[in-house]
Amino acid sequence: MVKNESTLMTVRDVAQYLNCSEKTIWRLKDRGELAFVRLGQNVRSVRFRKQDIDQFVEDHLKKMRSPGDSASCSAWLNIPRHMVGQYYEAAMLQEYEADQKRTG
Repeated sequence: MVKNESTLMTVRDVAQYLNCSEKTIWRLKDRGELAFVRLGQNVRSVRFRKQDIDQFVEDHLKKMRSPGDSASCSAWLNIPRHMVGQYYEAAMLQEYEADQKRTG
């Protein structure tokens, strides 16, 4: 599916990656919340960069910094709660490691 950060992803690829429906991806794209590239004149010929999708998730995780918010974030993103938890834990680990490097 996704070979590297610069690979362009289809709506289906992004939906699978975020474990949500294609309709949700179209909705987020139409609201301007997901960066995309249009291929030609066809409205449905769009692609997404993996790094932009990861940034979208990261931006929304920054808004929720307490575990109690994960349910509402999960519902808003339409992704399973366990997946939000994995991203949340990874973000917290990265922050901790960065703090350790600065202080020690």
